[in-house]
Amino acid sequence: MFGYVSMGAAVALFGLFAVRSPFPMSWWRFHADLVRLSSLGLALIPCVGVVGYALSSLFKRNAVLSAFISMTIAVLVAISYPLEDPQHWRQTIRTTWPLFASFLIGPPLIVSFRRYRPSRVEDTSKRRHDQWDSWLRKIGYFKKG
Repeated sequence: MFGYVSMGAAVALFGLFAVRSPFPMSWWRFHADLVRLSSLGLALIPCVGVVGYALSSLFKRNAVLSAFISMTIAVLVAISYPLEDPQHWRQTIRTTWPLFASFLIGPPLIVSFRRYRPSRVEDTSKRRHDQWDSWLRKIGYFKKG
């Protein structure tokens, strides 16, 4: 449900950027594709980030798989109306694939980044110190007697 609402918010924000663009009109005339992709990025990145952060806090076990499954369900609910007619389905996927792909891949990716990072600075510095010691032993820096 939250993923579906967030997709709706991203579409509404992208529509707002189309009406009240943060880019000057001269950029629209000469670099329309770049401005459109930038507007899409400005609309999608915060929404995908919020969903990824919420899902990483929500799921404790198998978080990445659970986030992927929940976002797959949200994407299927979002495109359920065009699935009634195959011609509309192809047209919808062709025009809105960046939205669906970013919501399908983005939140599980954020969950995996939040889950599998080093937890403490002390752990990483201790690991580096241990690697340094093993390297010094290999080259014979610590000699017995």
